[in-house]
Amino acid sequence: MRRFRFLTALMSIVATSALGQHAAEDPVKKSLKPDSLLRPSASGLALPIVFYSPETQAAGGIVGIYYFRLPGSSSESRASNVKGDAIYTQLGQIFLQLQPQLYLLNETYFLDADFSFIRFADKFWGIGNSTSWDAEERYEHEIARIRLTLLRQLVPRLNVGVQYHNETFTMLSVEANGLLATDHSILGRTGSKNAGVGLILNYDSRDNAFSPTEGAFCQAIAMNYNRFLGGNHEFWLYTFDARKFFALRYGEVIALQGYFSFVSGEAPFQMLPRLGGGARMRGFYEGRFRDKQLLTIQAEYRRPLVWRFAMATFVGVGSVSGALNEIALDRLKLSYGVGLRFALTPEERVFARLDFGKGAGTHGFYVQVNEAF
Repeated sequence: MRRFRFLTALMSIVATSALGQHAAEDPVKKSLKPDSLLRPSASGLALPIVFYSPETQAAGGIVGIYYFRLPGSSSESRASNVKGDAIYTQLGQIFLQLQPQLYLLNETYFLDADFSFIRFADKFWGIGNSTSWDAEERYEHEIARIRLTLLRQLVPRLNVGVQYHNETFTMLSVEANGLLATDHSILGRTGSKNAGVGLILNYDSRDNAFSPTEGAFCQAIAMNYNRFLGGNHEFWLYTFDARKFFALRYGEVIALQGYFSFVSGEAPFQMLPRLGGGARMRGFYEGRFRDKQLLTIQAEYRRPLVWRFAMATFVGVGSVSGALNEIALDRLKLSYGVGLRFALTPEERVFARLDFGKGAGTHGFYVQVNEAF
């Protein structure tokens, strides 16, 4: 049973990290797992994995994880671990990732690192909330990423920390007559290097990190990217994420999330907040709309069905804009859909999910592990 728990936890980690190829989301959340998954003796394993999303289509590869405790750690402390994966997708994309997570001084400190190389075929429609569907163009780029996050627990449930992020985008190909080839006003169209440091503050009272039934998760991140650290762009990137979960009768759950991200300064298009993907505004391709500011609000109703099966219905609204005063109700995009869940480990609430999301003129299927939020 313990070995199977490792397998399902690993599946969730890889499916989430592989689809979040451009930016880090919830660097603290990855460390918050049920105790039964956090107290193994030193051990490891490797296994195959498959998943699907509109951004990758079918994908598969191999993942591995090794759990251990650093010298001086008590037997009751969370286990440190090193995760790695090698994934290839139907679109010829490649993900190579190594992600150590270390608990120091009996969980007083937490070090989270990400070393990744990604070759990604992507789509671009321009910048703004009203770009045309006909403007779609394809491009391919490589991403080299280093991200280091050090967190300290202030009081139970509250953590503060610092983050260093270095991410280089190397453009491999663009369409000859597309915007990326012809519009010189698009920053990053020939590639970009982004290096920054910032602060993270988060509060987490969820009863489960994989599929919460009650509690809250709130996180704020402020990152400054500049030339002094080796980048070629200067800007601030702020992200605010607030989630609340309500337990109802018969195992039903209402989940709410508000997400706001904005850029101050001149960021390349690769670093602009993006609407869409498997976590927010399902049904829209991740990056279908992008600009300096992103606001999304979504709600989900989850309920058990029979045996290990459950279902969910969800709805979300969101938009991107170039300035705060451009966010208006009549410009919001609508996303909605339904999903089926299967409990891989009911006691840990680890679910495989199949979601169908729809927006105006678009839709998407998602086969992943763990809830969207």
